[in-house]
Amino acid sequence: MNTKVVLIADETDPLLPQGLEKMGFQVLLRPGIDPAEAMACLPELTGIIVNSRIQFNVAAFERAARLKFIGRLGSGREIIDLDAAARYGVSVHFSPEGNAPAVGEHALALLLAAMRHVVRANKELREGIWRREENRGGEIQGKTFGIWGFGHTGRAFARLLSGFGCKILAFDKYAPVNAPAEAALPEQIFREADLVSIHLPLTEETRLLANRDFFNSFSKPIVFLNTARGEIVETEALLLALESGKVSAAGLDVFASEPPWKNADFLPAWRRLQALEQVVISPHIGGWTRESKQRMAEILLQRIAEQFSK
Repeated sequence: MNTKVVLIADETDPLLPQGLEKMGFQVLLRPGIDPAEAMACLPELTGIIVNSRIQFNVAAFERAARLKFIGRLGSGREIIDLDAAARYGVSVHFSPEGNAPAVGEHALALLLAAMRHVVRANKELREGIWRREENRGGEIQGKTFGIWGFGHTGRAFARLLSGFGCKILAFDKYAPVNAPAEAALPEQIFREADLVSIHLPLTEETRLLANRDFFNSFSKPIVFLNTARGEIVETEALLLALESGKVSAAGLDVFASEPPWKNADFLPAWRRLQALEQVVISPHIGGWTRESKQRMAEILLQRIAEQFSK
């Protein structure tokens, strides 16, 4: 067997396996491989491109004696124990800038759909119902937007918002905030924001960040967006905020359990979300464009090539 073997366990653009083969790797193209099967392959692998179902913990690293790198299409760091990767000398490559424009655009689409009642109006009109006053919406112009997290996706979203004539506040504990956003502490966002969007990685620090205290801290009703990770939001807290009017509308691309109906414990909350007309939902497709698929593959290939050229 070739001594340099890479398992690609996620959907990707063909240029990634083709590029790896040109670099001398034997490529096992197995998108959607069962996690147990992927773990069984580990002892033979030089590299692996993981999907969100493959958890790379200490036990996985112990099995992967020959592993030199892990690649992640996108920015999902929560599935990889980065401390363990460092201890075992395994490089971890991400490609968050590859799908950031797509996520920013999708957040904007959710925002406009929620504020202008696009989904409801579309459904009604197809059923022969003509309601204008009932579907009167609101504008972004003149509002204050609070962005939580100013990494690649937060910055991409802020750039799109800058053309709408709104004030953009952003809070990030670890990344610098720059134009077109203004750096702000949470207290200012709680006080001033009309619209709020989450753009954070899932970590122990951010898990359930958007809880009851979070929603109750806003001084006025907000439109709330989450295109990051579902586990950052306490679903019950969001439901209570929606039902009480603390959150006037929401756009959600991610959920605490995906697909939501496959988890019996989450199903009651999912049914409540489904029943709320002011909630616009999509199946975790924020970063899912043809262009982002190609960019993420290009970025990963470049980073792997740089690693093996040293």
